[in-house]
Amino acid sequence: MVYLSENGKRIAYMNSSFRDIYVANSNGKSSKKLLSSNKIALTGISPAGTYVLYQKAVSKDYTKASLYSLKVSSKKSYKIDTATNWQSGLPGAINNEHWLPGSTTIVYYKHDAVKNTAQLIQSSITGSAKKTIVSVPYSKNNWVNIY
Repeated sequence: MVYLSENGKRIAYMNSSFRDIYVANSNGKSSKKLLSSNKIALTGISPAGTYVLYQKAVSKDYTKASLYSLKVSSKKSYKIDTATNWQSGLPGAINNEHWLPGSTTIVYYKHDAVKNTAQLIQSSITGSAKKTIVSVPYSKNNWVNIY
């Protein structure tokens, strides 16, 4: 998976073994390894290319995952949210992460099987300011897509 920043200056990508996250200039130069783990998935890059989003499995059966942001300049990670999926191997309990244009604010869908909740959430990139935009009826079989 490769993500291009909104300003077109940076790309974020994972290597072929799907365990290392990198960021580079959009021409592919100045590649920098940010993170390495066999339980991560890259999910985006901020509009200015200063943060990347990734999910990390936090349970052995891969049903519980946390959404993190990582500041490229310092390699510091911030936990934004955690949710539990109802069955291992299905799409993540947190998905459809989208950046609000020109900002460090994201919107995502959280589908938590333990709490039986489904919500659209807006959060600061550090997870310090979160608000539920809307709660939707919880179902194991239905998902919400954000376009």
